[in-house]
Amino acid sequence: AGRVAQALDGGRLPIIHSELREGGLTWHCTVFCRLAAGAAEARRGDEMLLTEVQWTVRNASGRRQKAVLNAHLASPHVCLGYKVAMRKAAPYQRSLHLDGPIMADDRGRARLAVAGDGATVIAFADALPKERLDGAAVDLGEAGLTRDAVSFTHELPAGGTAAFRLVIPYFSTEPRLLRSELRPGFDAALRAARRYWRAQFARSGAIRTPEPVLNDSCDAYLYQAMLATGRKPRCGHWILKTSPNNYEGLWGAHASIGAFSMDLRNQHRWARRIYDTFLTNQGPVPGSMVNW
Repeated sequence: AGRVAQALDGGRLPIIHSELREGGLTWHCTVFCRLAAGAAEARRGDEMLLTEVQWTVRNASGRRQKAVLNAHLASPHVCLGYKVAMRKAAPYQRSLHLDGPIMADDRGRARLAVAGDGATVIAFADALPKERLDGAAVDLGEAGLTRDAVSFTHELPAGGTAAFRLVIPYFSTEPRLLRSELRPGFDAALRAARRYWRAQFARSGAIRTPEPVLNDSCDAYLYQAMLATGRKPRCGHWILKTSPNNYEGLWGAHASIGAFSMDLRNQHRWARRIYDTFLTNQGPVPGSMVNW
C-alpha cells in the first residue's frame, strides 16, 4: 500500500492537499471550492459553486513509467447524524459521455470538465474493462466503482511530471458555461482562493440568512461554544465539550468544527489553543480527556 499524507493549506485554509507515494510515483492532489466567473462573494445566492481538483504526478523512479488516474462519477452519499458507515457507491442515474473537455449526461447537461497536459490521453469508460479491474490495488467492484470512469494516462520519463485537472459544478450546468471555467487556469484559481480565505480569516464575520430560526441557531451555537470552551485543570487540555455524555469518539470532529467557527469570528487565540490540543492528541483520545 502507498503512503498517504494530508494537510490544510497554510495549516488552516479550507484548501486540502493530499499526497500519495506508491510504485515510484508521487501523486499530489489539491482540492478547493470557488464561485464561477471569478466571483469573490455570493451576492444573489444562486451563483454556481465549483470544486477544483488538480492531481500532479512526478516520476521519482529512475525509469520511464506510465501514470494512470481514474476518476469515477457516482451518486453521492450524504450521511447525517452520528452514524457514518462506508457504503457502496451507487451508479450515476443518467448515461454519460465525454465531449471534448466536458462530461455530459443524456440531457446535454455538463457534470464536470477535464484537462490535462499536452501529452495526456483522456478517455471515458461507461464500464471498466476486466484487465483494469484485475489490475486495481483494491476491489473496485466491492466499492461500486466499475462504471463511469474518466481516465488520465501519461507516459512519464524519469523525473518527469504531469498534471490532471477536474472542475466539478455542484449542480449540472450548461456545457458552454463549464467550458469557460477552464480558462482561468488552476494556478490562478488557487491564488484567488487563497486571497479570499486569508481575507476572511483576517476579519470577524457573521452568518445571516432569510430564516430567523437559522440565524438564532448560529448565534446560539457560538454562545454555547464560548461557554463550553475551557481548560480542564487536571490535564491542561483546551477543548470544546461535545455533549453532557462521554462522546469522546466525536471530539475530533465536533471540537474542530467548533474551533473553526470561532476562528471565522476572529477568536483566533481561543481557536489556536483548541487546535493545538487537537494536533497534539491526534488518534485515540487520551485517557486524561475521557470520563469527566
